[in-house]
Amino acid sequence: LSGSIFPTARSLCLINNMINFRKRLRGESESRSKEEKKVIVAGFGDTGILTAMALGNKYDILAISPKPAALSGQELGMRLSDPGAWKREYLRKFNQFKRLDGNHLKIVQATVSSVNTSNNTVQVKRADGSTETFAYDALLISSGVSNGFWRTSKIEDWKQINQSISRNAQDITKPETNLIAVVGGGAAGVSTAYNIKKKNKHKQVHFFYSGDLPLPDYHPRTRRVIAKTLRNINVRMHSNHRATVPVEFNFDKMSTFPISFTTGQPDFNADLTIWTIGKVKPNSAFLPCEMVDKNGFVRVDRNLRVLDSKQLLGFHRNVFCVGDVAATNKQRDSARNGGHKVVAHNIDAYLSGRSEKSMKRYTGPREEYRWGSILGVQDNGLWVFFANGLSLRFPRWYTIRVILPINKDIFIYGGVRMQTDSPEEPKSKSNVLETNLISQTESPQKISKFSINST
Repeated sequence: LSGSIFPTARSLCLINNMINFRKRLRGESESRSKEEKKVIVAGFGDTGILTAMALGNKYDILAISPKPAALSGQELGMRLSDPGAWKREYLRKFNQFKRLDGNHLKIVQATVSSVNTSNNTVQVKRADGSTETFAYDALLISSGVSNGFWRTSKIEDWKQINQSISRNAQDITKPETNLIAVVGGGAAGVSTAYNIKKKNKHKQVHFFYSGDLPLPDYHPRTRRVIAKTLRNINVRMHSNHRATVPVEFNFDKMSTFPISFTTGQPDFNADLTIWTIGKVKPNSAFLPCEMVDKNGFVRVDRNLRVLDSKQLLGFHRNVFCVGDVAATNKQRDSARNGGHKVVAHNIDAYLSGRSEKSMKRYTGPREEYRWGSILGVQDNGLWVFFANGLSLRFPRWYTIRVILPINKDIFIYGGVRMQTDSPEEPKSKSNVLETNLISQTESPQKISKFSINST
């Protein structure tokens, strides 16, 4: 230091460069270590997508999806009455999500057939019947649930999805379909009955539900207001009607057979019946029975790690679950209340080697009742009901110009590109779809760092 107890500018610069060099080496080492870590996301709906976004570019992520796009199960009434508008908001190719850009993400269109936690592998099955096995350092189960014809776990391509949406909407608008029955008093049933009647005023819409009022999970004030709203547009309300479901019927389509009731009312004949009775089925058949409860939902702890009685600790350190398939509480509400942020933080904590204390807990909402939009966007705006039964209506212009494009597309998803090609056209110029989405005809070597073997 030039004979002085004070360092010169040159020596300070040298020391600073040495420190920065060590930091860069350490940072590059950590970066390489994280990049070598593999995360498999089993189920790539809204919750899986948001979790992958929250993990960012820290890890190599392999997402497994039976669909080539994000196909929402929301707003069934809008999907049936105005499919074009519904697809613009609720059917989006993966390449439209800006935060999914990057080489860290690979997407395989397939279903998960089995999980082996002993050797940390997942086996998938493609549409052509071929199988492939992938290894993981951390596994996220976000496979969701199946419910009726609008939420299924079967493999479909872009054309099949659009054809199904169009066919269901056309069944309602057929001239011979004059009498429509909606069975099931939840939010999907209310939305369906309301939107179909608003769009088709000349058709008769009959709404059947088992209680005194629809919407059993909502505040009594909300239930009364919605019932009055349905009556005001001449939806025929049938309270205390519990329908009998034929054993062979699996809710994968709308029906035309007569509706019978266990509550003693005479059979009802409709030209078309839409079943929204909440026959939810968790997409968890690929998991060992030790991981699921008696209803098939995945058992989790407060950190959203999967519980397993066969494990020494009682849970899997590197297997997590979030979304509708996770048995977090009675409402299974982690998909709607920031569960993706909690599980992404905890996956990162595990893969980074941080202590158990650094993990976050999922607590869920404190409200007793559900809240949110029930009827969807209407000509007079978006009507939002709160857990205390109060409500607020946002003007349509504000909903279309602010809430949907800014609050949902930017704040929630981090930016969504406009769909540049026709909804009926499966072509895309996105790297995510062409480079990262592995179809049933593409070579598995594109994701060889995940692959173990294929048949």
